[in-house]
Amino acid sequence: MIYPKKSFYSLSLSALIILGLISCTPSFKTTAEQCVTSSPVTLIRTKTSDNSEFKVLANRTSNDYKLYLEDALNSFKDIQSKDSDGNTFPLTDDEQTAVDFILSKANEKMGYVIVNGEVVSASNPLDYMESLMAATSPDEVIQVFVDAKQNIALAIEDGQSVCNYSNNSINFIVEDPSNTEAKPTRANAQLELYFNPFDDFLPDDVRKEIFISFDELVSDLSINDRQENNFTAVTRTTKDKFKAQGFSPLDVRTVNINTDQSNQIFEYSDIWLDSKFGVFDISQSNRVCPLKDDEGRTIIGSNGKVIPTQCPEESVTRVPQHDSCKGTLETDINDTGTIEINNFDVVPGNDLLEAVQRLRVEIDFPINEIRIYASTFKDAILRAVVSDPDNPNPDTEIIFNPTDCEKAAVKREMIALLPVEEQADSELEPIEFIDIYFDTTFERDEDGDLILDDE
Repeated sequence: MIYPKKSFYSLSLSALIILGLISCTPSFKTTAEQCVTSSPVTLIRTKTSDNSEFKVLANRTSNDYKLYLEDALNSFKDIQSKDSDGNTFPLTDDEQTAVDFILSKANEKMGYVIVNGEVVSASNPLDYMESLMAATSPDEVIQVFVDAKQNIALAIEDGQSVCNYSNNSINFIVEDPSNTEAKPTRANAQLELYFNPFDDFLPDDVRKEIFISFDELVSDLSINDRQENNFTAVTRTTKDKFKAQGFSPLDVRTVNINTDQSNQIFEYSDIWLDSKFGVFDISQSNRVCPLKDDEGRTIIGSNGKVIPTQCPEESVTRVPQHDSCKGTLETDINDTGTIEINNFDVVPGNDLLEAVQRLRVEIDFPINEIRIYASTFKDAILRAVVSDPDNPNPDTEIIFNPTDCEKAAVKREMIALLPVEEQADSELEPIEFIDIYFDTTFERDEDGDLILDDE
């Protein structure tokens, strides 16, 4: 029996859109030295009233590029609810609200515009940059991107060459002609293209990574910071499908967006391996309120983590769940008032889909099905003493979204329960508690139905 809130919806797709990619044969010559050579790129756009500075149209005849979320969002058109027997019905109001939530997030995070159930455009620097890299029209082609792809193609043709292209001097500038005194909006991007026929894991793959930061130069950020701030995109395609010109068919494509201070992360992944599968993941975790210096910069402690401080008065803060973390003793850590609670409503008023911290939407294209899962917590641990580990009491025996202090306190208590002679060398760690319907992958049959045990 699982106590945390959870939900499972099954929706049927009445239509799928399958678009072909136009093949093209590259013809060029270059040198191995150029593989590590990069030139600055500055992309200047004019500010618009509707935030469409980086607008890219879907289904353009002049460009093969497929927008990141295009197929996924189009799959929601005319969907119906499906019961356990496979019968379909019109969506309930709550199901429609859940679908609308996903569509609104796509618009909010990446500027996707949908008309009559189909994507017509997107406006964000990632889709814009990717469309330029896929461009073949002289009006859109940027030679720096052409050279980068050509060098990868040369390494593939040679079969014995490694090509690792890196360019962190790609800049986006949005100017406002109506306000010449205003400081232009700027973003900085880093492009990585990589092919290594000697790679132990992916010797046949061309990998691409794009990091886009709105706050500071990408080159000033660590890899972890790049992945945790703003846009991060990763794609993989096999060498036989890679195109030096146009858009290459992909095996994997993922975008991760974190552009605000609320710890909300928006992610979408497309996987084209045995079959096409798409996954939206939206999560929002609690946040430690960080101590900042006089210039508003977060202060990092010697342990590499932020130093907690009291959250603003208007914040809803988490009450410590372990006595050792309430500051009642001089030696205790006091978590009180330092952790801001974050969550989001998918369907307000629906117990299963409000105040959630994780939402996952799976799009199973081959069987025409969409599945929606939600969980009200990011992680959880059992307390040191639990009456029934298979059926813990959520109010007294589970700590949801535990802090470092609470994890350490539970660990100390677990070790204290051991015989004295075993305590010094103990490697016990708190036992993780999972939301089984969210964190467990279930096997399905060819019709997409769950395969259940005989018992």
